[in-house]
Amino acid sequence: MKQKEIFDLIIERMIDNTREKMLRNDAEYQSLEAKRAELEKKYLQTAQKDMEKAEKYIEIVQETDMRFADVSYMSAIKDTVYLMFKLNLIKE
Repeated sequence: MKQKEIFDLIIERMIDNTREKMLRNDAEYQSLEAKRAELEKKYLQTAQKDMEKAEKYIEIVQETDMRFADVSYMSAIKDTVYLMFKLNLIKE
């Protein structure tokens, strides 16, 4: 494995870990995820009978995905600044 590939893998795992920590502590994401799980269960039981519930499920899945993307972006920025600081590319 080349150094760049190793570095990319380390960065990818670092971002994944940071994102997971941030998502665990993000009340909005946790609330959306709980609603999504609840609606998913209902959706799977009644999707054929009740299209309104299906639409609510799809809406909350999209909202949860958007929040996930937002937190992913924030975690990448946080890790980038941290690495730049550690590499003395920026100073306090």
